[in-house]
Amino acid sequence: MKKYLLLLLAVCQGVAVMAQQPTSYKMKVTLKSGEKIVMLTEDIDSLTFADYDKVKVNLSERFVTSSTVAVNIELQENSKRFYALCLPASQQIPENQLKDYILAHKTVEKETSYKKSFDMLQPETEYTVYALAFDINDVPSEVSKITLKTGKVEDDELTIKVNSVTRRTVDFSVKPKNPNTKFYTLCSGLDKYYKDCDERENHGDVVKHYIAMWTYFASMYGGTWQSLMNNDLKSGVFQDVQGRLRWNDDQMIVAFGMNEDGTLSTPVYTKNFKTQAPTPSTNQIKLEIKSVAYRKVILKATTTNNDSYYLGVQPASYVDRFSSREEMINHLCYESTVENQNFNGDTETEFNPFKPDQDYYAIAVGLDDNAPSTAPIVIKFHHPAKN
Repeated sequence: MKKYLLLLLAVCQGVAVMAQQPTSYKMKVTLKSGEKIVMLTEDIDSLTFADYDKVKVNLSERFVTSSTVAVNIELQENSKRFYALCLPASQQIPENQLKDYILAHKTVEKETSYKKSFDMLQPETEYTVYALAFDINDVPSEVSKITLKTGKVEDDELTIKVNSVTRRTVDFSVKPKNPNTKFYTLCSGLDKYYKDCDERENHGDVVKHYIAMWTYFASMYGGTWQSLMNNDLKSGVFQDVQGRLRWNDDQMIVAFGMNEDGTLSTPVYTKNFKTQAPTPSTNQIKLEIKSVAYRKVILKATTTNNDSYYLGVQPASYVDRFSSREEMINHLCYESTVENQNFNGDTETEFNPFKPDQDYYAIAVGLDDNAPSTAPIVIKFHHPAKN
């Protein structure tokens, strides 16, 4: 018995010594494509064999208009995410190139089911929506596709017309095909439109953004969101001039019919346009700080022509938070009421900073329809504390 124990001890010691030898093993896998994958076994943390099905997303029609195809993109439970894009049906992509094409040209990337409206399309034209699903291992799997045709312009239940556009305003009208249709309409920046589609739990449905807005107001003022919605609905031919738009920027007008109970009665119609760019001014503005006292700053601007310009003071805490003076002046002209500080020709005027013992900037910039038309002039000064 003792002899066997000694032999067992020797074997164990031998195994231990072998385990300490710097011997490396490789694992080689040959794929069906012929590609070979080789790795050191010491680099492998774990190896799992799993059996799973190929996955895809389900596509179905939501609605079509003369310029939009809207689809429901339903993600299966065993799908991790999807990519999607929309192409004219006449643009054929070979089946063996579809996945690579979608990976390279995707316009939608989501991890949940989504209602996507592909807008700004041509009327009476077939379009194909492609969606590529990713499985639980985040590997591209199956491609789904659906082909839909945009409608005729005369068949649209709501017609949006852009009458005129300036740098900061749009004059537009909405006409329902059925005079009894009540609808809501609003214009916003194109980026804002996409943000409204994606915010909270909207998952692409922009109408949910407006329902959330009415719900919020109802919580403040009482009543139901449907009652506030009905106050906002229009009927007949509606015309409006909407201002305070961003210059030289893509915009989107949205219009959709609603029933009194808050259900959608028409597709969602959209119309895109771009505001005008400001005309550069040759006005050469010379800015001087004549005097600085508590709550009293005198600025003098000398100009070379009678073009409009902004003159004012802003806290350094505001000006310095931007990465450039151009970014700052764009934000100032878009977000504030610069029209209230609009001057022409030589000016000497008083401003009243609010915060004592703080750094401020004196600012002057040319304006064209309240959009910046020159580079800004910026001079820093300190607003003193009260004596």
